[in-house]
Amino acid sequence: MGMQTRRNLSLPARLARLAVMLAVLLPGSGTVAAAAAPERASDRVAGPAAELSLILGRPTGRTITLSVLSATVIEIVVEYGIAPGAYMAKTGVRTCQAGIPCEVELGSLQPDTRYRYRLLARTSGRSEFRPQPGGVFHTQRAPGGTFTFAIQGDSHPEREGRMYDFELYAQTLRDVVKDAPDFYLAMGDDFSIERLIGRQALSQAAVDQVYARQRPFLGMVGRSAALFLVNGNHEQAARYLLDGTADSAAVLAGRARTRFYPLPAPDGFYTGDADEIKFVGRLRDYYAWTWGDALLVVIDPYWHYARQERDGVVYQSCPNPADPTYQAFNREAYRSGDILPNSGHLRVTVSPEKVRVDYVRSYLPQDATAAHPDGEVARSYEITAAAGGKHHE
Repeated sequence: MGMQTRRNLSLPARLARLAVMLAVLLPGSGTVAAAAAPERASDRVAGPAAELSLILGRPTGRTITLSVLSATVIEIVVEYGIAPGAYMAKTGVRTCQAGIPCEVELGSLQPDTRYRYRLLARTSGRSEFRPQPGGVFHTQRAPGGTFTFAIQGDSHPEREGRMYDFELYAQTLRDVVKDAPDFYLAMGDDFSIERLIGRQALSQAAVDQVYARQRPFLGMVGRSAALFLVNGNHEQAARYLLDGTADSAAVLAGRARTRFYPLPAPDGFYTGDADEIKFVGRLRDYYAWTWGDALLVVIDPYWHYARQERDGVVYQSCPNPADPTYQAFNREAYRSGDILPNSGHLRVTVSPEKVRVDYVRSYLPQDATAAHPDGEVARSYEITAAAGGKHHE
């Protein structure tokens, strides 16, 4: 999609109300086999090793959830603490079945605190737990501090060679890791099931594979930054696709999404969609929460009505993280604004005085130059809380 902005936002003092309207704008109980063969060559989605995938989600001031996906049956314990190498708390033993994500809640946390954690795991027949790579996380920030989060646009792994290169996707995610964000938002069009529909091959197992294949990538960031997902149009998770059966595209996508990723539901910390959908349960598709001086709002226009107001809001489309053609798709649809090509991610830094948005470019090694290196900031702007929300380039 590339990056396009329209800037006009008024922020009240002390609260940068950053409403992240993360809908894709314009074109923008199953199990998983450990190494399922693709149906055809174009279905291959290569990436990091996927024997063990860790993804954080649902952070609050007192808790965070760790989703663990293993290729084999394992028993796990999670240790966590504040000081490096000193894990002062741990969970109970939990059994994770092969190919089925299991969630572990880390509790009794301190607000506005950085934690380290590691996973201890043992396979069947072993008596000792062995340490596995872990990560870090931060609990809810207090007002008055500064923090960073990051956003990616449509990854479209089903468009290999056209809008998707797995090496470039991985490079973008490595760049995100360098930013050390508190959390990471994926805007949708990351789990397309349209090919399954077109081939009349729709099933829960097939849809689960689509969602599982993204975990090695999103886990590169998600093991140390809580992950939040947003539905895009290519997910086919729209209300109009419900047909009263357990096998509709919307149901299968909803099940896979909530099973493979630890997403929030209303609980006193998060507000959002409390409806129970037959065959799915809670959709966890739209939600809002506060973090430091920011109010973050995720919407789902494919299931619910969405109303847009132009005045007083920054409309920000996001770059594709994996497009090797480095294009600005649908450039002709925008009549004004700053329009830049793919690929990369957005880095958003929130402080009491301002919000700064940086477009961080990603390049494959053969495409990077001295003038345009990987990780360069192609465009930045700031929204200030003082004087009615003025902008600075």
